[in-house]
Amino acid sequence: ADAGGFYRIRVPNKFGGIGDSTDYVSTLVRADLLYNSCLSDVITLNIDMLGHIIGVAMATVPEGCEGDEVETFDLSFFNTTVEIAQPAPGPVPETQAYIQKLEQE
Repeated sequence: ADAGGFYRIRVPNKFGGIGDSTDYVSTLVRADLLYNSCLSDVITLNIDMLGHIIGVAMATVPEGCEGDEVETFDLSFFNTTVEIAQPAPGPVPETQAYIQKLEQE
């Protein structure tokens, strides 16, 4: 963390792969931020309407241990929250009612 490094995660994604190959989506966070949060982070998986992973984001939890002296026992385990973000479907046009209105005119 002192050397200005990064902590990187990558998640397999078969959506973009060709054949049996596996592609990955990845993200990173500064190691010192992860250290100062006592390894507390939030990982957000962005998926499409079919459930394929199309993106990943990682953020540290600001209220972790920042400002305090970080003890070694605080760094024994990750405290990770995983969130799934799926796009909301948009409005569907009411085509049948529109066609009936045109027929009546």
